[in-house]
Amino acid sequence: MRLSFQAGLLLSLAAPALAGEVLLNPAADNTLFESPTGALSNGAGTSLFVGRTASAGTRRAVLRFDVAGAIPAGSTITSARLAIECTRAPIGAAPVQHSMHRVLADWGEGTSAALGAGGTGAPSTPDDATWIHTFFPGTFWTNAGGDFDAAPSATTTIGSADPYVFASPILAADVQAWLDGSTPNFGWLLKDDDEIPGRARRYGSRENFPIIQPMLIVEFDAPNVGTNYCGPAVQNSSGASAVISATGSVDVALNALTLTATSTSLNSAGYFLLSETQGFVVGAGGSAGNLCLGGAVGRFDSSVQFSGLAGEISIPVDLTDVPSPTGGTSIVAGSTWNFQAWFRDAVGGQATSNFTDGLSIQFQ
Repeated sequence: MRLSFQAGLLLSLAAPALAGEVLLNPAADNTLFESPTGALSNGAGTSLFVGRTASAGTRRAVLRFDVAGAIPAGSTITSARLAIECTRAPIGAAPVQHSMHRVLADWGEGTSAALGAGGTGAPSTPDDATWIHTFFPGTFWTNAGGDFDAAPSATTTIGSADPYVFASPILAADVQAWLDGSTPNFGWLLKDDDEIPGRARRYGSRENFPIIQPMLIVEFDAPNVGTNYCGPAVQNSSGASAVISATGSVDVALNALTLTATSTSLNSAGYFLLSETQGFVVGAGGSAGNLCLGGAVGRFDSSVQFSGLAGEISIPVDLTDVPSPTGGTSIVAGSTWNFQAWFRDAVGGQATSNFTDGLSIQFQ
């Protein structure tokens, strides 16, 4: 699949990732240069090579992405695609099919860096993946050229020097398995399906930044987190009891948490509250509902939301800067915080307010 780099990928790089989407550059990548001794690699080079050259043999690329470090555990992967830039193609060469295959053994990236165009590689350095080594000089692939699943995870036709995208349900399934831990994450191997001489392509590697690095784009549905308490909430003018929930991760390092309140009153303003202490105050501040927080209560009142006809409000939470009565503070691993939403309401024609139930989250 062809991609307009300027109109597409660059815009993705410039914009923050949307909720439920992450953009990942490789944690490691390398080229396997055909060599019976494993003398060549390109661990720190700015290019990856795939296909067979006219005279110097076959090249295959390996790439690995830190999926578990960027996506909340328990998430459901809905799509995955690899965007990669072909930076050189032989003049007049026929299009080729390049395929991604799941790698079956761990491999390394050393400090080797090929000079010039890079196609001849550089002397292998310790921990480099090579044609015969997983980690140069003493650990080996079972099969020269890399150990990988014979069935491709995704395939794309590569023509001239341009950006391309690999995508398929199998690619998404690979990411899901790596996230769940059911399959070790050794990344993918990118190879030419036919490896006919004279048709090799060059791609930008992770060292080729800022705009020619490979990028894995993953969309996911984050899991619900936390435990509800203090419910059901007092029924509001929508005829329901409002409920608070959270999706994302309790891992503070990921900083990926979203709060949502559903079944609130319709077309009303609301915001979220938090405290390290639970409480129970009937009709707090003249409200029709009950406050389920105690102690020092912070208010996300700078993020007022409107529920519309869906009766729902939602905000992403920056765990490094949550509100408190004395200013911004950080949520740290090992702490437990409690959340609730407040919203305007009307009971018996009289303007008032209401609350959701409470939600307690222990962070890691």
